Amino acid sequence: MSAFWSFAESGGLEHAFIRGWMALLGAVIIVACGSEPVPHPRAMDGSELSSPCLDSSTLTDMDVQKAWDRLALAHKEQVNESAGGPRCTIVKQNHPFGKGGILLSVPADALRDAWNNIIQEQVDVTLTTWNLETEEVMKVPGLMEGIISPGAPPVGLESLGVGRVEFRPRNGPPVHSARHIGLRGHVPGSIRIGSLLSAESSSTIAPMDNPLFRVPIWKLDDQHKRWVPTGDLARIEKNSKGQYEWVVSLDSLPPVFNVALPFWWRSDLASAEEPLNVPTPAWVETACLAVRVEDSRGVPQAGLPVLARGVSYVGLSRGETDAHGQVLLEVMRNQPVLVIAGQHQREVTVTEAGTCRNQGAPPTLVTLRPSCMPGEVLNALDGDCDGQVDEGSTWSMTTTMSSPRFRHTATVLDNGQVLVAGGYASGGGSPPLGSSEMFDPVTHTWSVVTSMVTARTQHSATLLMDGRVLVAGGESRNGSLASAEVFDPVTRNWSSTGSMIQARHDHTATLLKDGRVLVVGGGGSSGSLITAEVYDPHTGTWSTIASMTSARNGHIAELLNNGQVLAAGGANDGVFLDTAEVYDPATNRWSVVGSMAQPRGVHAAVLLKNGRVLVSGGEHKGSYLSTAEVYDPATGLWSPVSSMSMAHTNHTMVLLPSGQALVSGGYGAGLTAEVYNPNTQSWSSTRSMNQARAELAAVPLHNGQILVTGGWGAGNTAEIYIP
Repeated sequence: MSAFWSFAESGGLEHAFIRGWMALLGAVIIVACGSEPVPHPRAMDGSELSSPCLDSSTLTDMDVQKAWDRLALAHKEQVNESAGGPRCTIVKQNHPFGKGGILLSVPADALRDAWNNIIQEQVDVTLTTWNLETEEVMKVPGLMEGIISPGAPPVGLESLGVGRVEFRPRNGPPVHSARHIGLRGHVPGSIRIGSLLSAESSSTIAPMDNPLFRVPIWKLDDQHKRWVPTGDLARIEKNSKGQYEWVVSLDSLPPVFNVALPFWWRSDLASAEEPLNVPTPAWVETACLAVRVEDSRGVPQAGLPVLARGVSYVGLSRGETDAHGQVLLEVMRNQPVLVIAGQHQREVTVTEAGTCRNQGAPPTLVTLRPSCMPGEVLNALDGDCDGQVDEGSTWSMTTTMSSPRFRHTATVLDNGQVLVAGGYASGGGSPPLGSSEMFDPVTHTWSVVTSMVTARTQHSATLLMDGRVLVAGGESRNGSLASAEVFDPVTRNWSSTGSMIQARHDHTATLLKDGRVLVVGGGGSSGSLITAEVYDPHTGTWSTIASMTSARNGHIAELLNNGQVLAAGGANDGVFLDTAEVYDPATNRWSVVGSMAQPRGVHAAVLLKNGRVLVSGGEHKGSYLSTAEVYDPATGLWSPVSSMSMAHTNHTMVLLPSGQALVSGGYGAGLTAEVYNPNTQSWSSTRSMNQARAELAAVPLHNGQILVTGGWGAGNTAEIYIP
């Protein structure tokens, strides 16, 4: 999600952009720009609110949903477009509280810096939610399991809502803590309020309409990919329309939160007021599934990912088959689950309580055996339909990096090693990293090198013709950077070089054929940038060149075989672009070329061996994209090609030695990787990654393999794709 973070947050989401600032309103506003004044705002249940332009509707009806807003927390920052106050247009006003909708409210004194000072500057806030009542539940970060206390066994969770919140000050220090943040969301339809009450039930049953009923709030443990309780509890309320909502005020907002109940909550042994009190036995509402996956001839299939998704509850279990083609998954007892392996599915219900740790009833065996008809591929890993998983390409984990990273850079050096630098170690306002390290493709190991002069993220890294690496711009704790520095692989040290003329992040940097580096667009203090500049490695200085015809960030830039540079897509202050233009270094001019088939941002691009440029995925109007298209420099036009099997955004695309292109990772894609064949203009599935990751970095090694590093949700892991 790195490419235009402050202006059009990516990830398959709806965007909202406010030009009328708000001051001390006490709530985040999810709106879109407009020229008409809004009616008096209303809450989710239709009741009137005092804050102008308040609406949560931009979070509705999307698989993964995201809304963007800007807060002005100090009175002096309030600016109105007219004397009549902020002028906004409510989005989807007739659906104020749709699927996956979560309303976020931020008190004026909530955001603090590392010194506990109240932040009173303009703050970009991004709220991301997952629609748990669709297949989007399979894209929720981490495992849907909770750890009640250190050392305790994991327990399955039934989720009412999952979200991620990030605060990014426009200027000044980063947000260190967010206090007393209000959250409100709907209760999924799979939970029937009060349905546990019956004549035969004990009075200790905890129906949600009990006023004492509470729901724990959880935060994600990045290391173990499981959830741990924050100590906060949400209550259940009925709004004026008779709809149930969960409501909570968090003492300290985690970057990723989950409003969820342990499996045992449906049991008459559970406590309404203390939902984390462990009943005896703890597994009273848990069941174990033993899933065996076979090919069409009955041969066990090892190494296949398997999911068990709740049908009548919001929960998910996942694992990978062992050498015997089997995996154990814990699910909710007496509730139907959909077991998924590749393209094959089966719905089952387990009635006997027990765990996959030899407690209670033994596992219930379920066998999945895909069938394959001539000309029909039912298993993505059985491309030739011979009943066996195809041999050939695979993924192999390396040793771990010294630090978790996402929004970092990776650069292949002349000696074949890979330099990784900067990024974030975690979300939630954590400072950028200054550390760097190198990967040895011979030993598959990492070694730490000296840190950069300035910690940074969302920067660019370019291998110069003399073997050094130029790192430029990005963001630090204090905002966008103009500084640049150079890494010398001989001394393994960093040194400062001339600063750019304009501070920028999420820009592109392209090595020109004359050895200079072209930097284009990005985000700055005033929004998306239209400017461009070049770096001369001989003098260590920057020079302004002609500006683009359109400001853009979250775009792509590719060096064409004729020495010109293609820039395409991205966003201009939140408006997605389909436009493209070409820079000619010989004339220092930009020329508009044909537009893409659709607007897109945070997409990926690669120069094919035939000289054309392939772009894939990205997002537009809140949706992840699976589409792809090709630019032909000879005609200056774009041509759509077949779509990918999955939507990808904030992913990577790298050219393979065969001339094909490998797409891996990204939001919306999970473990999926796929390959584009320029001869057939089509995509085919390849082996899945070992670790889901987005905002990752991928580079081609000298031996033809692909190194993939870090990414959101992947910690400090790295893996290699072997074609």
